[in-house]
Order: sequence, then C-alpha cells, then structure tokens
Amino acid sequence: MDARIIKAMIATVRGERQRRQQPLSGEDDDSARDRWMWFDEPFVNELCLVLLVALWHELERGLVRFAARSRDDGREIGGKRYKQNVREAQVDLRKGGGWKRLAETLKIKSCPGYTKLEALQFLANSYKHDPWKDPSRELLQLLKLDANANYARLAESDALRGGLAVLIGLEAGADYCEIAERFVDIASDFISDVQKHVELSPIRWGPIPFRPVL
Repeated sequence: MDARIIKAMIATVRGERQRRQQPLSGEDDDSARDRWMWFDEPFVNELCLVLLVALWHELERGLVRFAARSRDDGREIGGKRYKQNVREAQVDLRKGGGWKRLAETLKIKSCPGYTKLEALQFLANSYKHDPWKDPSRELLQLLKLDANANYARLAESDALRGGLAVLIGLEAGADYCEIAERFVDIASDFISDVQKHVELSPIRWGPIPFRPVL
C-alpha cells in the first residue's frame, strides 16, 4: 500500500474543499452557507468516502498477499508458487467464513488497530451495498451510536462523521479529509503490525523477461 499516493489524493480533495468554502462572486452569506451545507460539503465528503473505500480494498489486497506468503512455513517460494497461493487465498476469501479464516491466519485481531480497521470495513461495505448509502447497524454499534435511530446518508451525517473521528483519536468536529488521512496512517501501521505476527515466505522471482519497445 503506497500511503503517499493516497495522501496526495486527499490533499487534492482538501484543496477542493477549501476552494468551495469560499463565497462565490456576488453571493451573500446565507446563500454561501446553504450552498456549502446542501451541496459542496456532501460532494467533498463523498470524494473522501470513495477514497476510504479504495483504501479498504487496497488493505484487503495486501492481507490476501500476506496470506499467500504464510502458507509455506516461511520457506522461500518461487514467483509461480506465490501467484498460485494468491489466487487460492483470494478464492477462499470469497467463500463463506473467508474473512474469519483470513483473520485467524494472519492473527489480525491481535493488532492494535484492528477495531479501527473494522470500522473502515463496515464503512466501505455500507457505502458500496446499502441502497441509500446509510450506515450499517454493525458500523453504528461499533461507533457506539444508537442503531435504532434514523441517520442521514454517509456523506451527510454529522453524527456518523463525529463517531468515526472519535474512534480514531480525532476531535468530534474533524472533517472527512482529516478522517481519511488518519485512516491511511492507521492502515499503514496495521500492515506493519501484521508482518510482525506472521512468518512470511520470501519470494524468489527469478529473471524478468525484457521485451524491447519496437
């Protein structure tokens, strides 16, 4: 996972956020406030949520690759064997109970950032699968929010944003750019922690064929 690329994308979104917070030429304060509240802020939040979904899947791909390297008791494996292991680990993840087996294989529940990454997983699933992009019951319970209350959709809910911010150690008023950036740091630390708990096989790739450009 290249945190630098994701952070550069967040910086771009932050710049857009700052630009949209400025009143338009000839716009009065009430109009500017309404525009920000009902259109611009949800738009910026949506961009951050898309990045968080991408971050979760990048993290998941990294864990699948680790699972592939954990199958040979730390012995060196060739590139062909490694790719086969990756395919098998990916297929297994999509089966019933696949995520639970992956978590047990990599001992990820023992890593300090697990609960925070679980929130990222629930957030990504809510964004992708809920018909109205509402927060799931699992996410609300993890954030200690009333699971029976009615919430605005993910990009518009101040309660959800505040709950996410507090969970990952930010002030409740933190914006989604700050939240996304903190999640990148948490994911990077989490990947490093996973490597400390599992014996991973080194990969022998062998020579790489070179085809000259014609």
